[in-house]
Amino acid sequence: MDLEHLKKEIVQRAKKRKWEKIFQPLQPEESFVPKGVYTYEGLTKYSQEEFIRNAYEALLQRAPDTEGMHHYLRLLRSGKRNKTEIVSLLRYSPEGREKNVTLLGAKKRYVATLLFSVPFFGYLAKILYYLWKLPQKMSILEDVVQKSSHDLSKLQTVFEKRDEELRGFKQIVMDELNEIEGRFQNLDHAILQIDKELHKLTPIQNLPFFYSQTISFEKKNEDFYTMLEEHYYPAVLVKEKQKIYLQFLDKQTLQDKTWLDVGCGRGEFLEILRDAGIKAKGIDIHEPALRICKQKALDTEQSEAIEFLEKSKEKFGGISALQVIEHMKFEAISRFFALAYERLEKGGIILVETVNPKFCEAFNNFYIDPTHKKPVPVELAASLLAYHGFEDIRVIYSMPKALSPEKEKNYSDYALIAKKG
Repeated sequence: MDLEHLKKEIVQRAKKRKWEKIFQPLQPEESFVPKGVYTYEGLTKYSQEEFIRNAYEALLQRAPDTEGMHHYLRLLRSGKRNKTEIVSLLRYSPEGREKNVTLLGAKKRYVATLLFSVPFFGYLAKILYYLWKLPQKMSILEDVVQKSSHDLSKLQTVFEKRDEELRGFKQIVMDELNEIEGRFQNLDHAILQIDKELHKLTPIQNLPFFYSQTISFEKKNEDFYTMLEEHYYPAVLVKEKQKIYLQFLDKQTLQDKTWLDVGCGRGEFLEILRDAGIKAKGIDIHEPALRICKQKALDTEQSEAIEFLEKSKEKFGGISALQVIEHMKFEAISRFFALAYERLEKGGIILVETVNPKFCEAFNNFYIDPTHKKPVPVELAASLLAYHGFEDIRVIYSMPKALSPEKEKNYSDYALIAKKG
């Protein structure tokens, strides 16, 4: 993104926030409009050339010629004639009399102009006239000063407001620049990560014509499913991963209660609970896995989850189902959550772990297990828990592998932990 494009983006964002009103130009002065009746005040309010031009337009109904413009400007600037006198002279000039434009108070002002033109006497008359008019002029001047002071105060308030708005605008621009700078930094980081990954890849043209690898198993097992689990889901790795859930459990609350582990498998989580001093019982339908549990002296029972919960009268402090719900159809998952809620004590915990469908490589290994039905999105599982009454639902992602800038896509599993209210 170049600098000009960046400036345009900032200006556009500022306009959306309606800051463009700060830069509105001042309104121009009212222009002269010819009409039928004129006043001295209406004609003398303009300055110098504009005053003479408007006086000609009004009283002689034409633009001033060059000689006339220079003549009256000279009189005005020298102080020999004021604006009122020039208006009177134009009105009662031969051309002005011919046009006969209505000018209020013209006769009195014209007589005064003629009187003031008489040598010595006119000068004396002008002094007496101005002395007579002095109180009125002073009063007008005081009004003007007062009004100017009021206008100045208003203008100062406007300037202060604009100054405050400009400071706010500056802050918005700085915030926008910081945000854009942050985006560039994130983009640079992402580009570096992609570049690193690209360097890891073997160019397609360098790949051999064929590729082979040996898949070996450490030992053959009488039970196929047990052999599959031991090869692709080693007990040591499973146990290490499941230890993280202990930090989310209140051991004191569970001290005198029993924890039920549904689909306990080879008993990895049962061992973790036992080592933490939590009484636990496991159920599973896979008899070879239960034999491994018996060898570890774990309390287990062969039973299907829903069937067990429907028959049981016992209340549990917590129920876990780790890597279980992906083996169930939706209706069975819903029924399991409902029964788990019934069999939990008030404040009891449910812990559910499954494959994370958002993980970039989720489907690489999902169907290695032939009993898997379909992945369960975290949004669906969380909504179903809430529907059946569970509260304080929290998602825990585990088993990271950095493949995506979106955090939740880098974890192969997720777990939901919630409690019965």
